[in-house]
Amino acid sequence: MKIALVYATDFDRISPGGIQNYLRRLITSGKDLFDLTVYGVGSPPEDLGVKFVSVISNPTSVGKLNLHFSLAMRLQNLSQYDVVIFQRAENVVFTRKRRDQRFILFLHGGTLNAWRFRKDYFSALYPFFEFLASAKSSRIFPVSISDTLSAKFFPSKAKSAPRVFDSDVFRRITSSANRNSFAVIGRLSPEKQFHLAIESLSTASKTLNTVSTLYVIGSGPEEKNLRKYIGLEHVRLVFLGQLDPKSISKLLNDEISALIITSKFEGYPLAAIEAAACQVFVLGLEAPGVTGCLQELGMEVCQSKLELVKSLQRIIQSGPPPVLNTIKFVDESRKFWNDL
Repeated sequence: MKIALVYATDFDRISPGGIQNYLRRLITSGKDLFDLTVYGVGSPPEDLGVKFVSVISNPTSVGKLNLHFSLAMRLQNLSQYDVVIFQRAENVVFTRKRRDQRFILFLHGGTLNAWRFRKDYFSALYPFFEFLASAKSSRIFPVSISDTLSAKFFPSKAKSAPRVFDSDVFRRITSSANRNSFAVIGRLSPEKQFHLAIESLSTASKTLNTVSTLYVIGSGPEEKNLRKYIGLEHVRLVFLGQLDPKSISKLLNDEISALIITSKFEGYPLAAIEAAACQVFVLGLEAPGVTGCLQELGMEVCQSKLELVKSLQRIIQSGPPPVLNTIKFVDESRKFWNDL
């Protein structure tokens, strides 16, 4: 079976995130099972080990990426493939489909939630593109069915996205975490609202007259603003920049008592799943893309910043609740390919 994965992201330049690492894991787990080709942006990443077609060179903005990539894909010969897997709805809309061909669409939620918060001009058109793409696809994989527009219009096509993470890297190895050490992981951008994690941890630690450590893992445009919190009472900030998966797993195992999620919305909160696989407790503020994931993992959803502060106080005093249900933390990447 010949399969193409259309991935409108520059592997080399973008900060590693949920959907990027998700698709990387899918690719590496499926490359030995099928004749797999990846269509992407820029130069091929060395670690994927599959045929890579560079559709366009590096764009200057995300908006241009969406438009240029979708139009350029029309010039590619995708009719040669039995199955085409898409990461973005607009790519499905602009791609010609052979009558007996199967289109599969991942709806990771980021663009839909960006539309809900009117994040950029392209996001305003997203519900229209998602509807057309879902109508054209044989199967759609939303991260959260209850949170996805198309699942309501095409319920027979919708199936929850498989849980995909590198289970060889993210697993419990040690149990020496410090209950005063916490982490936030992700691109340092405004919608992550990491300042809320800093402020909440400072307040919780001040009440208990102690000092807690918050590891900030990631890079992005908000880093300069977050660094202004260095020196805030009762919290020690450690900026680590972007780390490779093995380094993140080691930190989760050796140091971290809980991962904090404060995002306004999430597309695919892979950091929560990776932390849970290391049996690290996760707590976060209620938000689209976050609430459903944490509830499914049996973790804690806080309704407000005050509730988050109280939960952090409890963890500092008594340690995090145990994370024991490892059945929930199974990598399903091979299952996805076997079910095609």
